Amino acid sequence: MQMVDTLDHDLFTRPLYGYAEADRLAGVPRGTSSRWVKGYKYRNDWGERVTQPPMTSGAEDKTEGGVSFFDLISIKAIDSLRELGFSTQKIREVVRYCREELGVAYPFATRRFKTDRYRIYMRAGDGHLLEVLGGQKGAQAWDEILD
Repeated sequence: MQMVDTLDHDLFTRPLYGYAEADRLAGVPRGTSSRWVKGYKYRNDWGERVTQPPMTSGAEDKTEGGVSFFDLISIKAIDSLRELGFSTQKIREVVRYCREELGVAYPFATRRFKTDRYRIYMRAGDGHLLEVLGGQKGAQAWDEILD
């Protein structure tokens, strides 16, 4: 049984799409998939080099080129959150919290989220939602109340 789980995980996390194809499938601007999957570097206003880590994958050092199925789902979810008004900085907070505090490698591809447009909640089971972005990270909310 464990071998099947590992095999399934590999199928979802190996690169299947090129970056341009992923941009098209997710409906995001050209170059977005590459930046969100591989991370990127830029110089800030003071000339300092700033590194932005990947937003989609569980591995910080993606060596193979391309976008996995989990990455593609994550790209679409991140784009949807941006359309709701969440900044990439806030979305990165969610990804960082899910990875570091909850141990979830691909949060947007493997978990369900809800938002009230101010906070983001992740389904935690038994009818509760766990706040992953907002004033009280880790606080629980009832699904019915947000509906």
